[in-house]
Amino acid sequence: MSSSNLVAHIVQLLNRPPFSKDLSLVAFDEYSPFDLLCCLNDIFKHLDKKKHSVELRDEPQDVMTSRMYDFIKIMKYNIPTSISADEFIHNVITGHRTTVYPLIHYFLDKRAQLEKRAYLAPFLIPIEVPPQFMVDNTVSSVYQNYREMQKEFSVVHKQYDQTRGNSMAPKELQKEIKQLSDEREQLKDKIESMKSKTSDMRGFEAIHEITSGLRREQEAEARLDERRAEQVLLDFIFEIKRF
Repeated sequence: MSSSNLVAHIVQLLNRPPFSKDLSLVAFDEYSPFDLLCCLNDIFKHLDKKKHSVELRDEPQDVMTSRMYDFIKIMKYNIPTSISADEFIHNVITGHRTTVYPLIHYFLDKRAQLEKRAYLAPFLIPIEVPPQFMVDNTVSSVYQNYREMQKEFSVVHKQYDQTRGNSMAPKELQKEIKQLSDEREQLKDKIESMKSKTSDMRGFEAIHEITSGLRREQEAEARLDERRAEQVLLDFIFEIKRF
């Protein structure tokens, strides 16, 4: 696609719901690098409001870099092989047009597909457990069970996409979501137990600070997962009723 056609298509997509920008080609062409970055972040925020509802002027650059790069990878955007990953993300956060235009187009053009991917990501991205806890057989076992549940959840969701008319699918999906949630809770309990047992170990305070932050994020994510899981089921049942 030529550069002019790419920009024209971007403007068309931005003018449609849910963004409804009411832009002209001239107005979009006059966007500053920061305007382009804000536009990209608005698209990210539509896909994941929790992570991307930020004030860009106040966000530290290293935090912004990590946030955006991680999300771009999760959304499976193919970074051009002609530049390094560091150069790519630098171009993104500095609003480099030749880098940001194709990125914006990718997220707009595949919005429906990426909405689903962003919706499922909290279920499918694994919890990072500090290596020192994985030496415990119980923690390791729970973690392996949790990873297996993620795989099963992925399979069930694919079956949902392929067999919308199957009346058993919502029950199966609900069962997998509950089991996945239970595995997450067990894993967090085991981590807490290990922290208690090793509280007197030399250097544990540093580990404790890291794992405490991890635990808080996991708890917040778990609460969001529960709400999203409920919505998945409601959407799933609604889709079946449509057929």
